[in-house]
Amino acid sequence: MSKNTISLETYDLKAVKHEIHIFQRKLAELRKDGSTKALQLEEQIGVIKDDKLISNADKKAKIAELKEGVKEAKKVKAGYKEEEKQLVAEAKQYLKENLDTYYVAKKEESKTLKKEENDKYAQEVAQTKAEFKEKFAVESQPLEGETKEQTKARIAILKRTHSSKLYELKLNHKKRLSDIKTEVHEIYLDKVRYLNSFNDDKLLFNEKMAANFERYVYRFNIKDFLLKNGLYIVMILFFIVCGIVSEPMGKGQLFDPQFRNIFEILNQSSPRIFLALGVAGLILLAGTDLSIGRMVGLSACITCMFLYPRINIMPVFGHYLDFSGLPGALRIVLALVVTMVFTTLFSLIAGFFSAKFKMHPFISTMGTQLIIFGLTAVATNSINTGVIDMDLKNAIAGKIFNNTFPLLLIYAIIGILIVSFIWNKTKFGKNMYAVGGNAEAASVSGISVFWVTMGVFIMAGVLYGFGGFFEAARIGTGKFDTGTGYETDAIAACVVGGISFSGGIGKISGAVFGAIVFTAMTYALTFLGLNPYYQYILRGVVIIAAVALDCLKYLKKK
Repeated sequence: MSKNTISLETYDLKAVKHEIHIFQRKLAELRKDGSTKALQLEEQIGVIKDDKLISNADKKAKIAELKEGVKEAKKVKAGYKEEEKQLVAEAKQYLKENLDTYYVAKKEESKTLKKEENDKYAQEVAQTKAEFKEKFAVESQPLEGETKEQTKARIAILKRTHSSKLYELKLNHKKRLSDIKTEVHEIYLDKVRYLNSFNDDKLLFNEKMAANFERYVYRFNIKDFLLKNGLYIVMILFFIVCGIVSEPMGKGQLFDPQFRNIFEILNQSSPRIFLALGVAGLILLAGTDLSIGRMVGLSACITCMFLYPRINIMPVFGHYLDFSGLPGALRIVLALVVTMVFTTLFSLIAGFFSAKFKMHPFISTMGTQLIIFGLTAVATNSINTGVIDMDLKNAIAGKIFNNTFPLLLIYAIIGILIVSFIWNKTKFGKNMYAVGGNAEAASVSGISVFWVTMGVFIMAGVLYGFGGFFEAARIGTGKFDTGTGYETDAIAACVVGGISFSGGIGKISGAVFGAIVFTAMTYALTFLGLNPYYQYILRGVVIIAAVALDCLKYLKKK
């Protein structure tokens, strides 16, 4: 922003906006037969494609004709490119020298107005309280012939009237402060609209970032911020405290110079991110999943069965299999594919009963949890798989860059990007939010609640397969009870990350950050040598606190 100061009393904002409109008209005239025409023709192409009353032959002919027009318009656009660039630069410079200067001056003025408003509010409150004190001293006295109950009732009415006046003063005060803030913000919004028109209906990256920051500052509320992020802040501070006290306690450096412990936390949290992403979709639908831990146990047994360096010591229904003769890459692919097939199948079964019979996921996944646990125990005769081939383990879950950066973190980042794209950029993702927010309303609007629910369960099963496969590769061994308690960690990560059990509310970033923060807390406590049973207590406290905050946010909205 320009640092020049101006006099608001003599500043002619109307004249400035008139000059800006002149720039807009010049750009519009310049782009008329170029980018503007190309955009109009492309919109017509979209309309024709969706028109079911036109035959395919006519559609092709009309679309071909319109595409030729788009090509011609783009040629015209290329011809005025330099002229447009110069005109846009002049327009932005004028905007910076004039509207930016006005914005800065209004921001400074708003500080003075806010101070005056706060002083005025304080005087109003003090005056109202003084008037009430005088009035109360007189009217609180019993009247002739009045009973004690009648006196108490009259005093209660007097107090309520006083409280109402104070509350009304507070509301008016907040509104006046909001009006002052909004007046300044509206100037910035004008600037954004002008920039958008100068750039042919788009903002440059730096302009978009500046607009997002301005919007965040405008909407920022300290109470809402603490309500939304309070648990994050406490857990991060707790982790920092653990790092500070670790060396004086003789436990070593939690924050070592090579950041090995930080990378190890990211390594451990990477498979759990997949699990959190899987259950996040179910929580978004106001459901949950109790089978995650058993999915991990199943995945560990399958993965280790394929990656064991020789004939398996773990039987599969009495048969000792040997995959050591196959190429390493094929064994890895087989392990991942078979794992995903089984986890998706069991998730699909739970999803079918939830979608078809409206069975709550708590019940359907409890059933699959027991089936998976019993089936895995019987199939493997409750025997440990043994340690998997170290070369294959390092190929999947090793570390690079001087043996510090975990490969699993790379897989986790890829998984986050893909799931984030599905949630935020696809029709299925939008339908997830709609069904989670109100399934009946979504059904009335034409969304298939059945298939959305099935899709979420299938996606969860695939993600559990990846998470279980990577977790097995990380720890290097497995048994039918591997993954015990992982469901609570995954659910807690989502809840801590702000994915609401009320449905329809949450972001991928919340689940990811929740998984990392929760893993960091557990790692720090283990690093300090805290009794594992105390860790369970702390986890329980964190889960209850997270759900309590979620309920508070829900109640506040209501």
